[in-house]
Amino acid sequence: MRIFKGLYHNIITLLYSNIYISCGLCACVYLLYYLSLNRGPAFGLTFALLPLILMSITLVLSAPYYLFILFFTLNYFIMTIARYVSNIKPGMIMLAFSIAFILFLLVYSLFKKMNWKHVKTPFFYLWIVWTVYLIIQLFRRDVIFEAWAINIGPYAFYSICIAIFVPLIFNRYKDLKLFLYIWSIFIIIATLKGFYQNFFGFDARESQWLIAEGGSRTHFLVSGIRYFSIFTDAANYGTSNGFSLVVYAIAAFFMKSERSKYFFLFIAMLSLYGMLISGTRSATAIPFVGLTSFILFSKQIKTIIFGIIVVSAAFIFLNYTTIGGSNRYIQRMRTSFDANDASFVVRQQNQTILKTYMAKHPFGVGLGLSAGQALRYVEKSDIPEIPPDSWLVMVWTETGIVGLSLYLIVNAIIYAWGAYIIAFKIKNKELRGILVALYCGSIGIFAASYGNAILGFPNGMISYMAMVYVYIGPRLDQELLEEENAALESQKNIDDAKQPA
Repeated sequence: MRIFKGLYHNIITLLYSNIYISCGLCACVYLLYYLSLNRGPAFGLTFALLPLILMSITLVLSAPYYLFILFFTLNYFIMTIARYVSNIKPGMIMLAFSIAFILFLLVYSLFKKMNWKHVKTPFFYLWIVWTVYLIIQLFRRDVIFEAWAINIGPYAFYSICIAIFVPLIFNRYKDLKLFLYIWSIFIIIATLKGFYQNFFGFDARESQWLIAEGGSRTHFLVSGIRYFSIFTDAANYGTSNGFSLVVYAIAAFFMKSERSKYFFLFIAMLSLYGMLISGTRSATAIPFVGLTSFILFSKQIKTIIFGIIVVSAAFIFLNYTTIGGSNRYIQRMRTSFDANDASFVVRQQNQTILKTYMAKHPFGVGLGLSAGQALRYVEKSDIPEIPPDSWLVMVWTETGIVGLSLYLIVNAIIYAWGAYIIAFKIKNKELRGILVALYCGSIGIFAASYGNAILGFPNGMISYMAMVYVYIGPRLDQELLEEENAALESQKNIDDAKQPA
């Protein structure tokens, strides 16, 4: 109570001592009243929030740390914004934001010292190799620059941005944990929306997409409705939840804090719920691949045996039994292992047609031109209007067998090198557990990208962040070691001071 009385006294003293502040506040109150009365409450609210908006902009621009958090947030929700705000191009917005962010960092580094040497990781250089190949594609005679510019972001540019931003400005252990907590908040929001769709139905804009724009063809199935929450579609939602399920379930077992442990397990359960209601079969691969990777990293016989039993039991349950066949979620997951599934057969037939066409196009058809998308830019096109239905098939179609081979080689090196770092360079148990969780989730979603085109917003950038943290892991490990040594030294000094002279 004394604090509030003191604050009230200081405010009154300030107002009486400065006539300009008093007059300014009176003018603002009158203007707020006038706008609310004559222009509606929306104008009044906007005016009232203007100081907060200006303070937020100033805070963001004064520190790239907060700008990165805004960048990460926008990546997660940009497709949701695009659903409800017409005539915006999310790809171009994120590309412009990324370029502006890099330019801002260059200018910012002129006034405040930034250690650009931290950016020099193998992850960064490997993605540069892939990006150079995509830039060379600009010299093709049939290139369409607009299509190339829109698609260069998810193909390569965003991964390079993450490889710059994380080591440069979001590079401490507490930043890694903050990344996990911010992501968890987004997962909670997405789960609440998915729960609402499941029990209360779709809103007007979602219904328009489903009915008028054809989304119902892939979301209203005989087996039931596939829910997509705030994501573009159920496949994107399901695989995102498969990703977070692996990350938080594994990380929970290595957290020192009991609160963090139980909170991460809670997020993992929410992710499992989201994965199930999405009805996305390819998402099933993520826990299988992620848990298998975790087993390989484990150095304890009990963990290895337990992991093998869990993976084997889940595979046998889904592939060789009919238990739970009346449950549509279990039945949908079970079709992931059915080679005679109608959807899988259609995809194989489409890939056979594409294989014949791609034999004449070793360098692909060009970025953004697969699945008949070329008709957005030209009147006629000989490119087959066959949906790739897969991120890796899309890479093959748009960059050719040469591009796909390079892409797979780059990713193979990234994951192999990352595994080496975790296995031999990380000593801190909690950090190692978190990095293993991120690695297993990332490699799981990469494996699932064969089934769906899922490495766009927001999954692609989160997967890149996961692997960049693996690559800067040794520096984080050194940071924790220094903190532990400092704590031991401090405790030693306290103990020495307590001893009698």
